[in-house]
Amino acid sequence: MKIVEVYWQDAQSQDGWVSIEEAVNDSLPMIRTVGYLLKETKELIVVTMQLDTKNDKTSMVMTIPRAWIKRIKRLKP
Repeated sequence: MKIVEVYWQDAQSQDGWVSIEEAVNDSLPMIRTVGYLLKETKELIVVTMQLDTKNDKTSMVMTIPRAWIKRIKRLKP
């Protein structure tokens, strides 16, 4: 299974009162996710951080829309 590092831009929200200036000038965070590549389509990728290969299970699964992805780097095991 391929190990990848995904660079992607995430959505952001704020809770609580902020000025309109702060709200419109907020920037989107750039995220780096490292894990095992489970699925790759034109619309999305699915990466997991934990695998239980004995029982064919996974945990900590992240589905990222392709439109949000800036770069995918294949890593060597």
